Amino acid sequence: SRAKWNVWRSKRGMDQAQSMARYVAEANRQLLVYGTIESLSTNGNKQPYNHDTTVTPSLTPTTPAHHVSSSGGNGAGGSGSGDELLTPRGLAAVPLLCAATAETRVAYLARLSQTLPDHGWWARQEALCGMPGSFAALPESVVLFVACRVEGLSLHSKNGILQSFLWPLHNVLLALWILVIFIGTLVTSVGSTLKTILLGSKQTGLTLGSIWEDELMASTRTASALTDVHQAMTIRLVGLLCLPLVHLGDLSQWIFQSSNHTLLLACTVYLLGFALTWWYWLCVLPWMGVGAAWMALCSGWCFALIEAAGV
Repeated sequence: SRAKWNVWRSKRGMDQAQSMARYVAEANRQLLVYGTIESLSTNGNKQPYNHDTTVTPSLTPTTPAHHVSSSGGNGAGGSGSGDELLTPRGLAAVPLLCAATAETRVAYLARLSQTLPDHGWWARQEALCGMPGSFAALPESVVLFVACRVEGLSLHSKNGILQSFLWPLHNVLLALWILVIFIGTLVTSVGSTLKTILLGSKQTGLTLGSIWEDELMASTRTASALTDVHQAMTIRLVGLLCLPLVHLGDLSQWIFQSSNHTLLLACTVYLLGFALTWWYWLCVLPWMGVGAAWMALCSGWCFALIEAAGV
C-alpha cells in the first residue's frame, strides 16, 4: 500500500493534456492486451481476464506499451512516470461508492450468501486520502475497521435476520466513508493551496492552477452530483451536508471569473471560507456521522423483522 501511495503521489501536478495522453496510452495498452468482447469471441488465443487470480496475467506487459514522459502528475507531487488518475484517489472513488449504496437489501443478502467469510468487500479496501498507516489516513481507517467488523459478523453468521439488521449500518458506513473522503480532500487541498501561496510552486512542486482545477473544483463538482435524483437516500443526505462545500466552490469560481481570472484571489477566498467553517467540517460532521451510525442500528430492527416475516 505504501509503494502504491508513493507512486501515486509522484504524479501530482500533471496537467490535463498530459493526463489525457496517459489515459489514451493505457486504453490502447489494454486493448492490445485484452482485446474487445468481439475479439474474445472470435480469437481463440485470447482469454478473458480472470478476476479471481492474485497474480498479474501472463499477457500483461510489465510496462505500458506506450510511455508518455512527464514532469508532473496526478494529485500529489513531482516528476516521474505512471498511469495514475489526475483526480485525487478519494474523489475518483466517490462515484463507485455511490453506486455501492444503491444495493438493495435482497441483493445484499444474495451477495453475502455467495461470499466466503475471509473474502469480504470491506476487507479489500484501503484508505484513499492518506498514506495507509499514517495519521492522515486515521479517519478512513476507523471507518474501514468498523465496516470490516460489521461485514465479518454478517459473513460468519450466515443468518439472514442478522444480516438484514446490519444492512442499514453497511449503507451508512459507505456514506460516512464518502463524507470522510470529502473532509480529508478538503483539508489536504487547503493545506496544499496555502503552502503553494506562501512558499511558491518550486518548493511544493505544485501550481495553483493544478490545485484549483484538479482538487478544489473537482471537489465542488463531485459534491454537487451527490444530490442528483438517481442517488440513494443516504448519498443525498451526504450531498446536503456537503452543500457548504459546493457553495464555497461556486463563490470562489464566481470570484475567479469576476476578477479577470485572478487565481490567487479566488484561492484566497477559498482559504478564508474554510477558515470560517473549519468547525463544521472537523467538529459538527464527525458527530453527525456517529449519530447516523446509531440511527442505522436502531432502524436495523425494522429490516430484521421484515426478513423474519419473509416479506
